[in-house]
Amino acid sequence: MPHLLRAHHNHFAPEPLTDPLAGLRRKMLIAMPDGSRREIAGEEIRIEDILKQLGINSEEVIVAKNGKIVPEEETAGGCDELKIVRFVHGG
Repeated sequence: MPHLLRAHHNHFAPEPLTDPLAGLRRKMLIAMPDGSRREIAGEEIRIEDILKQLGINSEEVIVAKNGKIVPEEETAGGCDELKIVRFVHGG
């Protein structure tokens, strides 16, 4: 990463450039069971809490985070991708 130089007690010390993406929020992408997609901005959150917010019963779905099936106790956030798949069971 390029640096700017600034004088400091007769020495030149590197000063990092401001990150141009620092102010942007990162969003989590969620593929819903019905095929629609949603984006959620925010911090790390438990998958169980995400399902509750979306009104989805955690006992009726399987969740994959970044392509790997994970338990509902797992957390997600930032740039994670979740895929929620409803499974069908018969009698």
